[in-house]
Amino acid sequence: MKNPIAIFGILLVTYFQAMSTNEEAEDSCEPMSSKLSLLRKSVATLGKLVETFICNFETTQVATSTEKSTKQVASSAAGQLISTDACSSDFEPALDKSNKLVVCNIRLEDFRQSSPFSLNNLDFKLCTHVLLSGFFKVNSETVEFTENKLDTMNLSTIAGTLKSSNVKVWLSIGADGTLEPEEYSNFTKSEKLRSKFVENVMAIVNNFALDGFSPRWRYPACPYENCFKFRKGDTQNFELLMNSLSANLRPKALSLVVYTTKSFMYKTMFDLASLKKFTDYWLIVCYNVEGNWAKQASIATSVEFFERCLNGYLAQIPKENTILGVTAFNNPAKLVNAKANKLGSGIKKDVAGNPSLSTFRNLCTEISKGAGQMVYNESNVLNTYWTQGLDWVSFESTSTVRRKMAAVTKLNLGGAFLEHIPDDDFDGVSCKCGKYPILRTINEAVRGQGLCFIPSCPTPKP
Repeated sequence: MKNPIAIFGILLVTYFQAMSTNEEAEDSCEPMSSKLSLLRKSVATLGKLVETFICNFETTQVATSTEKSTKQVASSAAGQLISTDACSSDFEPALDKSNKLVVCNIRLEDFRQSSPFSLNNLDFKLCTHVLLSGFFKVNSETVEFTENKLDTMNLSTIAGTLKSSNVKVWLSIGADGTLEPEEYSNFTKSEKLRSKFVENVMAIVNNFALDGFSPRWRYPACPYENCFKFRKGDTQNFELLMNSLSANLRPKALSLVVYTTKSFMYKTMFDLASLKKFTDYWLIVCYNVEGNWAKQASIATSVEFFERCLNGYLAQIPKENTILGVTAFNNPAKLVNAKANKLGSGIKKDVAGNPSLSTFRNLCTEISKGAGQMVYNESNVLNTYWTQGLDWVSFESTSTVRRKMAAVTKLNLGGAFLEHIPDDDFDGVSCKCGKYPILRTINEAVRGQGLCFIPSCPTPKP
């Protein structure tokens, strides 16, 4: 890596160049479009250099410390260990962070026989709570619940195992094929059906001794290509549903959890101020940029976009109840032109991306083969992506997750959650970064003592 001092010198030169351009623009009465354009480019360059400086300096510190001694425990002023050795040991939470939550999302389909993941792969120390989804199908006309079961796994077995390991269990209904947005919208218009739904939820919660419930209604009920087909009554009906759920859960010291969507429509159409009265925790989804490409691809947000999304929510909901999310699931795409792989490049419509790139774990396998190109911090919107030929995928790495999780400590949020934890490298085989590199990074940042530092993972083959 280049000398950090030399890079810092470049940053200063770029800064003064930008300032000089700005002063000229202010002193001149001539058209300033070209000067402003130069200023923007200078500032953009400065931003990229800062990102490069931070990431490279961090990596160099790690490498230097590891070379000196693979057993030495060296920490920075912030208390973050500059070594990878401790990652081979079990995670141990810090006593002063015992109130922080790490919520792990697991779906019923993750336990299918064709899946490499099993309950034995779960590290119970890395999850304070588990959010289970896909376990019940709901008839939207009668709101009767039917349990989905596998030959080898059911809710009773999973919930019992988790609770015996002191992990709290939340149940989720919706957004996973169990109850579609339009179906939520339809039945909540009826007071009778709302009451019946709540009654059935409480029966399940009591029967399986669960610790909370999350109505994962991806509101409003609108397709991405036309998000103005929402039903206006949804705002009030959702609030009535939440009120009724809360009235039944809170007296039993059970949690009501709201799962937000990534779309601006959630903040636009929900009455967040009213929902605060009923909601115990907010699972905030700011990890993807959504747009009209969402059916073909998703973009893992940059830290800047991530913070802007989060701040929009924090202006209206309590920080201490905010659980910040990231994901190990990717939505790859096929490019129109292999040479045009930057942000804004053409994506083949209605063509599925390469399924081998759809999870963090599988992506590591592809990257380890040495082909393709990985790009970091291309812009203030796009974070990290990998491309080979017509294949393209945006994803979270351990570095980007660590930087995003810094917000939990800085803002004193309630905790963090990881979508689809089996999509992480749960056994450490594919990425060679230890078991659960994404989930372990989250825990170290949110609940840990700084005893494990995982450099950027996945790492391209030299």
